[in-house]
Amino acid sequence: FGRLTDKEGDIFVLVATGVVIPLLPLSWIFVTAWPQIILVNVASGLAWAGYNLANFNILLKLTPDEHRPEATAIYQTVVAASAVIGPIIGGALADSLGYKAVFGLSGALRYVGIGLFVALVIGPGVFRSRRSA
Repeated sequence: FGRLTDKEGDIFVLVATGVVIPLLPLSWIFVTAWPQIILVNVASGLAWAGYNLANFNILLKLTPDEHRPEATAIYQTVVAASAVIGPIIGGALADSLGYKAVFGLSGALRYVGIGLFVALVIGPGVFRSRRSA
């Protein structure tokens, strides 16, 4: 992903992986055998690696040098907090709705999130001006 971000830009990689990531929870709905688990986890590792690289690169580019340590600390704190809170909420929802519904909801909400990000933050020309970030 490093070469891809160098060639196409961080925004391109962020959006490209951001469109793939919602497929990951949706794919769990269809898992019926252990080899499929390996495929989902490999795809997850690749997609999240690209997303996190591009996301962090953008964070570093957008923050002024004097505030970069605070910005990265806040970012990591929010990520860690969501890693704690998300499974708690997901577990409660899985108990009441079932795991397939939770995976479907997770995928759908992630698509809403990346759609809002593109529409409100980046704009529709993300793939025309790839080197914008």
